Amino acid sequence: MCLPKGSVNMMSDDIVSGEPKRHALFNRYFIFIWFINLTAYISHSAMNNLSAVFVRDLGGSTVISGYVQFFFMAFAIAARFVCGSLSDRIGRRLLLALSCLIMAVGIMGYAVLPVMFLLLFFRGFQGFGFSTNGQTVSAATADVMPKEKMGLGFGIVWIGQAIAAIAAARLASAAIAAGKYETTFYTLTVLLTAGAILGYFCDYEKKGIFNTFRPGPAQERKGVWRYLETKALPSAVILVFLAGGMVGVSIYLYYYAAEIGYQWPERFFYVSAVFMFFSNLYTARYSDRMHALKLLLPCLAGGILCNIALAFADGGAADYLFPVAGAFYGFSLGIGFPMLNQIAVKASPPDRRGAASATFYLAMDIGVGGFSLLWGLALEAVSFRVAYGAGAVFIFLSFALSIVFLGRKKRPLPR
Repeated sequence: MCLPKGSVNMMSDDIVSGEPKRHALFNRYFIFIWFINLTAYISHSAMNNLSAVFVRDLGGSTVISGYVQFFFMAFAIAARFVCGSLSDRIGRRLLLALSCLIMAVGIMGYAVLPVMFLLLFFRGFQGFGFSTNGQTVSAATADVMPKEKMGLGFGIVWIGQAIAAIAAARLASAAIAAGKYETTFYTLTVLLTAGAILGYFCDYEKKGIFNTFRPGPAQERKGVWRYLETKALPSAVILVFLAGGMVGVSIYLYYYAAEIGYQWPERFFYVSAVFMFFSNLYTARYSDRMHALKLLLPCLAGGILCNIALAFADGGAADYLFPVAGAFYGFSLGIGFPMLNQIAVKASPPDRRGAASATFYLAMDIGVGGFSLLWGLALEAVSFRVAYGAGAVFIFLSFALSIVFLGRKKRPLPR
């Protein structure tokens, strides 16, 4: 509802003289969304670190770990098609809350019913919840910030990933060292419940505070494009190979460390979190001013070097190559994910932000879930060195596709 100039909305302090405080980036809804994103990423990262090791301790192989990740991907993809466009129609609030609760149910299942067959579906619930959360957070972030500060806002939101990496590494290391996972699973469940409560209070749509988005019927589109956004496809295709090339880190690093007898894999994540934090800050500061390739190409090169360093980390070199690889990993994802995320959202109209976010995160699901299954199958036949070498090749494809899709733009993407 539009207020007459000079009127005051008694339900909110975010409007003055009938105009939204569009310059106020750090409004309370942005802070709520930031914390919701943090709870989801801590839980997601911790479960990524623990999943393969947990399956191994239950007597499963890398192939079973691959299938567990495949179920994560399958459920996550289903959420992309259902929840992206749904958030454009019914709003973000309900999905922010429900996504955290669905993740919590999936994690609690690991604690109370650790049966191999059931793990497939519990991991699937985690995938559905995380998928819904990520795309809704992305769309909600764009809703509550000025468009000219969108790059800064996304950079700050993705800083939560750096903090999550530290927290998740600490939780995973403690669980693996103790050989007891239940405490970690319960902790993550409580954390996600707090995120769900914050989601309930993200009622900016109901109060009509921001003018950039109103829930309503989607535009008439045919087929799959009712749920996905064509203008987000370039960044999505690039992301498939970046996320897929990093699977050896995000899913199998702790497993790899155990195989080569390296006792401190958490050092990788501590170093990566520091580099990710400063990369996020750099992206937040300059992404609205620079051509996308000036940020993307160096970060993708960092991803290639990360895989190469890990490929040669066995044979006594792990003490220094794990931290070096962590630095490249943090630098790469600290720029790559937020940059590709904002490219997808900026290129799309406001009433298609949910679909654009769904397209972006669908690419991440395909990259992580699909390549995890390939990794699980491949590791039965080849060494980790070969697998990490393949990861470097996949990210090189992402590098080449960035030049093809984004190199033709002569100026930064529209603000």
